[in-house]
Amino acid sequence: MPRVILAVYLVVGALNVGAQYFDIHDLHIYTKPLLMPLLIYHLYRYADGTITLPRMLLAVSLFFCWIGDLLLMGSGDLYFLGGLVSFLIAHIFYGVVFYHATHQKPKLKALHLLPFLIYGILILSVLIPRSGNLTFGIVIYAIGILVMAYLASIRRHVTSEMSFYLVLAGAILFVISDTLIALDKFYVPLILSDVSIMTTYILAQLLIVRGVLIHKNQSL
Repeated sequence: MPRVILAVYLVVGALNVGAQYFDIHDLHIYTKPLLMPLLIYHLYRYADGTITLPRMLLAVSLFFCWIGDLLLMGSGDLYFLGGLVSFLIAHIFYGVVFYHATHQKPKLKALHLLPFLIYGILILSVLIPRSGNLTFGIVIYAIGILVMAYLASIRRHVTSEMSFYLVLAGAILFVISDTLIALDKFYVPLILSDVSIMTTYILAQLLIVRGVLIHKNQSL
């Protein structure tokens, strides 16, 4: 059953990306709200009745992503800010899950932080001059998502190789997806931006969930 749910998730995701490409608004608004509930249901079926703290936190992350999805479907800065806050909360929970989905506590490595720090500075230097009243929120959000990605990057050798690579790939795709949103909104309209944003987002969430769940640890 969990595999069937993932297959449905991918079909719904493909329909949503197709809706973006062909500009079918109704299909978009009906498919996007289904994505995170499908992953939450996958998590529930995968757990098979065994409730643990990391699984609960993973479900909470997906729930706040779902709230963010709904808010970002609205128009205006208030909806955008609400979506930003929801996804920031999701990233905080994701980071906690990543840190604990390990065989032993990962070491915080400054060298791993450097590429994320450089990336953040470069992106913010482009966005801040154009973000107006949302500047503070964007800076805080950038810190949150890059810390999440950093925590994904330090799991190597304290989890299975597959879990490490899936989670890291998902985290990086999440950063790319959000970067595209920010550039499209504040810098310059991007060609097929909605298609690129949703494709990277859908894959990011799938990889993160699967990567966390295949970590071999009884606490999960």
